[in-house]
Amino acid sequence: MASLNNNHDSVNPVQRLFKLLENFKSEIKEIYLFALLNSLVSLSLPLGLQAIIQYLITGQPSSSLYLIMVVIVLATILNGWMNIHQLNISEQGGISKSVNWQGGGGFKFYTLAPSLLKQDKFGNWVISQEYNADMLAAAMAKQEGFKYQPNESSYWKQGQSSEQDFIFTTTQFLTVEALDSIKDEMQPGETLMICCKSFQKECKGKFTNITIKKIPQMLLGRCEYGKEDYSLNIINLPVEREDEEADDVIENTSVQAISDSKKKNDQTSLF
Repeated sequence: MASLNNNHDSVNPVQRLFKLLENFKSEIKEIYLFALLNSLVSLSLPLGLQAIIQYLITGQPSSSLYLIMVVIVLATILNGWMNIHQLNISEQGGISKSVNWQGGGGFKFYTLAPSLLKQDKFGNWVISQEYNADMLAAAMAKQEGFKYQPNESSYWKQGQSSEQDFIFTTTQFLTVEALDSIKDEMQPGETLMICCKSFQKECKGKFTNITIKKIPQMLLGRCEYGKEDYSLNIINLPVEREDEEADDVIENTSVQAISDSKKKNDQTSLF
C-alpha cells in the first residue's frame, strides 16, 4: 500500500495532463498540422494583395496580375476549409467520440416554486399566501406521490397514484357532513387521502378507505421550507423514466407552472 501511494504522489499535474492527452494523439497532430498550413496560407495573402496593389499603381496589368488574383481566391477558400476541418476534428474527438454522439440533444430548465410553508410572526409554520388552491393541491399531490390530475366530474379527485387511489386537498374545515358526501360518491374499491387544515374529531377513522391528514403538520421534517435560494438539502434526487410520453409531461402539471399561469391571468389587459 505504501509503494502504491508513493507512486501516485510522484505524478505531478503536468505528467497527469500528458497522460490524459495520450488518448487524443492523432487528433492533436491533425489540429497542429492544419494550423501550420493555415498560418502559411494566411501569410501568403498579404503578399498577394501587396503585389496586386503594386500592379494597379504602376498601371501595368498583365497575366501575372490575374494569376495572383486567382491564387488569392483559392487561398482564401483553402483557409476557410482548413478552419472548418479543424473544428470537425475537435468536435468528433474527445467525449463526442467516446459516447458515439451523432448530433442532437437538449436540456431542461427548471424553476423553483415558492416555499410551500413559511413561519408567521409567532414562529408557527403556515401555508404560504403565494399558494392558491390549485397550487396547494398540486404540491400536496407531489409530496404524497400522486400525479396531479383534477377530475372534471368529481371535485375531490384532484390526483391519483393508481386507478382507484385518489387525493383531495382543501383549506376548508372538514365536517362529518362533507366527509359523508364524499363517501357517498366513492365507488367500491376506491381509496382516498384527504389533506386539510382542520377537521372534526369524529371524521378521524370513520371510514377505512379514507385517510385524513392535517396540513401543514404532515409536511414538517420532509423538506427545508422558508428558503428562496438553491442551498437545499436534497436527499433523494427525482428519477425520470426514459420512456416517459409527452402526454404525461402535459398532465403532470407542476406547482411553478400553475403559479406562472396565475400571474399571467392576473395581469391587466391593455385592450
